[in-house]
Parts: sequence; C-alpha cells; structure tokens
Amino acid sequence: MNRLIAALIITVAWTSVGIAVPEGIPIQYMDARNRMPMSTSERIQLSRARGSYRRTVTAEAFGSKGQTVVLLVEEGISTGISSALATFQSDLENDGYDVKTWLISGGSAEDIRNDLITEYSGGDLAGAICIGDIPTGWMDSGDGEYPVDVFLMDMNGTWNDPDADGLYESYSNGGPEIWVGRLTPTYLTFGGAVNLLNDYFAKNHAYRTGALSLPDRALAYEEAFTGLTGYLDDLYSTVIRKNDPACTNADDFKEELLNGYEWVHLISHSSPWGSSFHTDAPPEGGGTLDNFEVPPLDPHAFFYVLNCCSNGRWTEVDNLANSYIWCDSYGLAVLAQAKVDYTNDFREYYLSLANGNCLGIAFRTWLAANMSMENGAVLLGDPTLKPRMGIAGFISINGAGSGTSGSDNWLSYDLTEGLHTQGRVDTYYDPFSGDLFAVCGSSDPVRANILSTFTDGDSWAQPIAVCDHEYWDWHPTVGGDGQGNVWTAWQSMQNNHDGYDIYVSQWNGSSWINETILTDGDPFEVEPAMDGGNGHTWLVWQKWQNASTDIEGVFWTGSNWSSINTLSAEDGEERYPDVAYKGNGFGLVYHARRNGNWVICFRDAPDSGPFGAETVISSSNENSRYACITSDGSEYWVAWQDDNGAILSSHGSGSVWTTPETISSSSGCVRPSITSSSAGEITAMWTCGTSELHYNTYTGGAWQGYCGAVTEDAVDDASLAWLDDKLWAVYGRRDTDLQWDLWACTPDPVGIAGHSSSTVEQLSVSVTGRNPFSGSVILNISSPFAANLRIYDLSGRTILDRQVESGLFTWTGTSDTGVPVPSGVYFAVVTDGSSMKSCRLVKI
Repeated sequence: MNRLIAALIITVAWTSVGIAVPEGIPIQYMDARNRMPMSTSERIQLSRARGSYRRTVTAEAFGSKGQTVVLLVEEGISTGISSALATFQSDLENDGYDVKTWLISGGSAEDIRNDLITEYSGGDLAGAICIGDIPTGWMDSGDGEYPVDVFLMDMNGTWNDPDADGLYESYSNGGPEIWVGRLTPTYLTFGGAVNLLNDYFAKNHAYRTGALSLPDRALAYEEAFTGLTGYLDDLYSTVIRKNDPACTNADDFKEELLNGYEWVHLISHSSPWGSSFHTDAPPEGGGTLDNFEVPPLDPHAFFYVLNCCSNGRWTEVDNLANSYIWCDSYGLAVLAQAKVDYTNDFREYYLSLANGNCLGIAFRTWLAANMSMENGAVLLGDPTLKPRMGIAGFISINGAGSGTSGSDNWLSYDLTEGLHTQGRVDTYYDPFSGDLFAVCGSSDPVRANILSTFTDGDSWAQPIAVCDHEYWDWHPTVGGDGQGNVWTAWQSMQNNHDGYDIYVSQWNGSSWINETILTDGDPFEVEPAMDGGNGHTWLVWQKWQNASTDIEGVFWTGSNWSSINTLSAEDGEERYPDVAYKGNGFGLVYHARRNGNWVICFRDAPDSGPFGAETVISSSNENSRYACITSDGSEYWVAWQDDNGAILSSHGSGSVWTTPETISSSSGCVRPSITSSSAGEITAMWTCGTSELHYNTYTGGAWQGYCGAVTEDAVDDASLAWLDDKLWAVYGRRDTDLQWDLWACTPDPVGIAGHSSSTVEQLSVSVTGRNPFSGSVILNISSPFAANLRIYDLSGRTILDRQVESGLFTWTGTSDTGVPVPSGVYFAVVTDGSSMKSCRLVKI
C-alpha cells in the first residue's frame, strides 16, 4: 500500500515569472479576531512571581559521546511526564547525545542562562530543550517587545538593559553558540500540559523508530508570490507550490494540510492567533485560519516554517504556531517568529538540513547569518530531529474517522453557512424583550469582525454585522441592564494599531448603533465580559500596562457609562474576567497568579457600589483558569478548568464557598460556560476533546453526571443561556467541508437525537480515551447493523478481524492469535456491507 513519490517539483499556480522578490517584503501583522499580544510587562511580572531560583540535577551524563543536551524541565510537571521523559532521554542517547536533566523551579531566564554558560564552558554543550514553562529573555527594539530564546542561546554576549525594566534593548553582535528548542504547552487551553507532553513524546518516539510517517514531500504555500520558498527545493525533491493570490485562501490551505506532507512552509499575513489570506484576494476575502481550528483539524505534517508575523509568540494563550505541534497525530517542530517581522528565504536553514544536520544545528546556523532581523525566531519542538528519516511511503484509507453529527441528545440548527469562519460566542437573555442574543467573531468580510443574531424562541434571525472595521475586531460579549438596554462590546485595533481598545454598541431593535470607544491610549484592553439587571450593568475587561495585568470596568448607572474603574490590581497577574448579576449585586471572577499558581478569584459588589476584597475559591495548590460565573438569584455559581483538563465548580458568595467539585471527565475538557434557569437549575457545558460538547446539570442538591450534548466533526467553545423554559447553547462548528459556521443546539424535548424517531444510526468508528496508547485502546463503534471490524498495520496486513455491534470495543493491542503487536501505526476499519469508516491508532 506504499506509494512512490515521483522526484519532481509541481508548481500549482504562478502569478508571475521572473526574478524572485528580494527579502524585505513586509508580511503585515494581522489578526482576524483583533487580538493583541500579551504585553511584555505582563510576562515580566509573571517571571517575578515565580519565586527564588532552584535547579535540581536529576540526570547526569557519564562518559562522553561528544555532544551534550540539557533538558530544562519545569519541576511542577516532572512527575507527570517522568516515564515519557525517560523514553525521550533514551532516544537522545541512542542518537549519540550525552543527556543531562535539570529540574527548574522559580527564578528567571538570567539564572538559567548563567547555568548554561557554566555548562558550555565545559566544551561539549550542543543545546538545550525547554520542557514546560521555562522563562526566556525579552527584547525592546524597533520591532516592539517580544520574547527572545536567542538570549538562552548566546553563551558569550553582553545584553544591555539600561533602564532596568526587564527588557533588553541591545546585545553584542555575533551568532548563538548553542541551539535551544521549546516544548511549552503551558499557555494552551486544550489538553493539559502533562497530557500534551506525554502525547508529544509518544509521537516523537514513533517518528524516530519509523512507526510514524508521512509522504516524502513538502508544501510551499504563499499568500501571494514572493519567491522566498525556493530553497525548500534543496531539501525535498517533491515540492507542491501554491502562490496565486486569487486561489490561496484559508479553506484551501486547510485542505492542503490534510493531504499529507512532511514539511510545510507558509507565508501569510498573521498574528499570534491566526494566519489571514488577504493580499490581492477576491472581494469576499480569503479567510483566516484561526488557532482554535488547528487541533481538531489535526494537520498531516511533521515540520513547519511560518513566515508569519508574530505566529511564533508562544507566550500568548492558544498561540497558533505552538498549536501545530500539540495536535494528536503528527506535528513535531515549528520555526516561527515571535515578533512582527519581514520575510526571509531561510537559505541557511534549508541548506544545513539538506546536508544532514538536525533542526537545532540548522536553526543556529541560520540565526548566525540573520541575527540583525531574526532574533525573535523560536524553534518550537525537538531540535534534535531530522526530516526525511528514510520514510518509504505512507498509507491512506478513504473515509477516515469522523464524528456523527447530532448523535447525542440535543437538536442542532445552523445559523450561518458560507466561506468565512465563525466562533468564540457569547450569549445573553434579555428579559425585557424576551429575546436571546448571540454574538461571535467572524472573518467576514475580511480579517475579523463581529456578527450577531437573536431568537424569540421560534426562529433565529439572519446574522448581521455589528461593525465593519478595516482592522481587527475580536472577542465580543453581549449583555444588558434587564430593562431594555442591550449592548455588545468587543476589543478592536481600529483606533490604535499598536494596541486594543474596548468598543461598545447598543441594540435598537433591528441593528447596532451608537458605537463608542470606551478606552484609548497605550494599554491593551481585551477580553470584555458583561452582565446586568435592575437598570444597571457592569462591563469588565483585562488591561495590560505598567508591568502588570489588572481588571478594569465601567458601570451603566441607568443613564450613562461611568468612568473607568480599577476592579482588581493586586500583585501578580489577573486575567480573563467574567461577571454576573444576582438580583441585588454583582459577582466578578478571574484567574490570577498567586504564590506561583494560577487560581480562581472572586469579588462581589452591591447593586451600585464598588467590588470588595478578593476571595480565592479554587485550590491554591494547582493551576486553574478560564472561570465563568452565573447566579441562581441567591448565590453565585462558578465553573473553570484545571491544568489536567477537568472542569470544576463551586458555589457561594462573599468569602464562603463550597469545596470545588469535579463535574466532568478527568482530562480533555476546556473552556466551560455556566448558566441558571429561572427555577435555579444550573447547567455547565464545555468542549471535550475537539469534537464534543458535554454538559452537567445541578438539580436536587447534586450534579447529575456529565453526558454528551452534540458530537460534530469539530466544535469551538459554546455559550449557554436560557430563554423561558428552553436551554440554548450557541457554538462554532466545523463541518466535513472544513467550514466553521455558527450553530445553536437545545435539548431534544423527546430525548431522541435527530429530527424524527426514525433517524437511522450512521456507521462510524472513533477512539474513546488516549491515542497514542500503550496497553489497550477503546473504540466507539456506531452501526445500524452488525459490522465487521478489522485492524491493519502499515503494510496492509490484517491484525484483527471481528464481528461487532454498536458500542464500545476494547482492543488489547494483540493479534487474533493473542500475540502483542509492536509499537507503530494501525488502522481500525469498520464496514457494514455498503459503507466503510476508519480511524488511525498509534501504539507506543
């Protein structure tokens, strides 16, 4: 079943013929949801909150193989990844490296660099790999403020910070002496850091041992012709090249990512969270590949070069470049820029790789020749890997596994359909009009804007644009005062291309009017949230300025918005606020850095008064993030996610709260939403994996147990709200055509999925639980009749052949004769005589 790839260069589309455009072509910072990077001062403040520096050497190389690699491991996650880390260390030793493992706790990048310099003085240090939340240096230059891993790579240079603000303004010339790679899933909201690292090391091992492979070819995808991907031809004999601006767009790029390439080189407009296809695009725009689309897409590629401004700013939550290597099946390494930058042809990088060097050596070589412009570059992934490790071919089985749309117990309705991406939703029920409002981010018509719709309970209105700014509008919220005033607010770059401001518009019954800028100036004001009642409303947001992140807001007095209030400005960071009205006051939640951990904090305020003292309502011994809040009229209810990927909840008010209770499965759960009915029934919903929405309901004094609401091809986070006696969830959904649209779902009143009781169960097979797996794996099989299940290895040999019914099937990793199969890639295929479905398995 292997396929020989012909040695040729396929040029799909050229817009011009002639000399390549020289380096220096600007690829503009562009974010389709109008987000701005976290301020440097915020990151510096986080570093200062780490506590004193401690380095514990747990693995010391004995003897000498000639090159030493230091694994810099965040101490707090070391226990959870110890087994996978041991395998990784063994793999490195088998490649000829001496490996030393340092557990790092507290301290700064300067502390780590000093220890690396001492190690380098011994003469054999080749490089270091940052595993977990390992700090880095920060630059303040003409390209703005940005993280610089080259600070950790420079073993003999001088870095200057004349104003002692934690930002280096210059450094002595010269290339780096060692390479540094980074495996930092800390700021991703999906998966949990420990699970993501364990899965990454499993992929890494499978690739090194030949059990994981892709077609031996590369994709060069340019938003518009630049001629800067030419040196890729020195590394791969087969390069698929697309560069016609009339044809390059987000949808086409997503489809190409599923076609199977070892290497992908992308040039596009960009931000830390999105890659936009804008230059010379048709009037309807070329769309944006958003960060939340990548994990469920699960691109079929190992290695990436991203000529994309700020795509590599790994310090941002759910950074796009970082997302590529934490996908389930393939991603291993990404070279990207953490700053706004111009393009580069990567000549030295590709030539070094073509000469048989690893990614780290090629990275260091390329930087040495391009330090003046490329000092913000970062290598995400394992630098010791090499591309083209003798892969003979690949296997492709048609009908690869997918979810069964609407297979649970909620009814779904599509609200948009078309070219552009919709996602990241907020909802609000207005008791005055009886309407339920929903707002979301959209790439329509180009870059990023805000869409809105509403329902009276019978039908949803045609979505309309809230604004049509040229520059990025992101992260909307919607709320009201309970007496007829409804607003939507969002963050926008329209008024200030160096930062974000908070905008607000009011609903007049048919459109959004009176657009107003509530903030202005240098701070980045982002992530707004809003709720109200009794004629009053709080609109809150996160502000980055002056070496800290604070929570601010404005209050609707009944006739106007107040001046800006500082709601929380403690030592340490405060992020991602949410607010709820309780009938006689307001509750505010956010996650904050306290004593080295992220915790969930609460403050309350009377109906027209200030917010009071902070109360920590989550465990202070583990990391918790992304809280949401609602009220049943007597107390507040809060839900959040922890770093293990579980959803927790607590309820109370003031300083008295219940012990947090886990209300979801123990992993894979992210970004909850929570709401209360008029009768006090509490419902929380969250995304599980990338394709399911799960929910749990609190009635009768207890949570009733979580279950599935909908299973789709892929879903984005949902927002919950009640309309009279009907509960609604509005969310982004990707269909099998890779389009992301806005959908709404509500529980089926008769408890049966689909639109009629005669709905036929569709054939499907998918993995429930961990994949890659080590012992056994559970397959979820749906079939209207008895079906045949076969498991194949990469050569096409049948390993297992069974008759199965709908339900769960456990494969123990053995053949039909009971012999354990080796580590590698396998395919589970179910057939019912008329159709076939399959999914991919990785045994480690």
